[in-house]
Amino acid sequence: MPGGNWQPWRAFTAQRVDQTAGRAIYTWDDVNGREQLIYGDTGWREIASDLLNGVTASYVRIRRLGSLVSLVFQNVVPPGTSSVDFISIPTGFRPTNHPAAYYPTRPALSLTYQNLLLKPGSPDVVALTLNGYASGHGGFSFGLSWTTADAWPTSLPGSANGSIPNN
Repeated sequence: MPGGNWQPWRAFTAQRVDQTAGRAIYTWDDVNGREQLIYGDTGWREIASDLLNGVTASYVRIRRLGSLVSLVFQNVVPPGTSSVDFISIPTGFRPTNHPAAYYPTRPALSLTYQNLLLKPGSPDVVALTLNGYASGHGGFSFGLSWTTADAWPTSLPGSANGSIPNN
C-alpha cells in the first residue's frame, strides 16, 4: 500500500525451471502477462538416424542454447556425386534465416558455404550441392549455426550426447 493508497493486484512469481525438454528457465513477464524464456539448453542431441537419402555420418549432433542452434556433422559420406537433401531440422530448432556461420572441421573436398543451403521453400531441410565430389573421396566434417524463433521444443530429437552443463 504505497502512499496509503491501494494499488491493483500484480502477479509475482519466481522463476520456473522446466526439464521436460532440456533445461528451460522462465520468469514472469509483468508487462505482457505471460512467462518469458530467459535461458534454455537442450544439450547435444545425436540425430544421425535422421539422415535422409542414403547419406551416412559418424555422428550428427544438434544443440539449442537460447535462440542459437548448432548442428555438427562428422565424417559425412553422400551416396553419390549429385546434390542431395540430407537432413530435416526438427521442430524447435528450425532456422529463421540462413546459417549465420559455417565452419569446416575436416574438409575432404572443396566444400564452401554456397554448397550448403537451407533448401529454398523448405528451410527446415539442409541440402548439399556436391561440386567436384567423387565417390571414394571419403567423408567430410562441418558445422552450421543459426538463430531460431521457434518456440522451445516440447520434446527433444534423437538421444542425449552427454549431459546439460550447469553453467
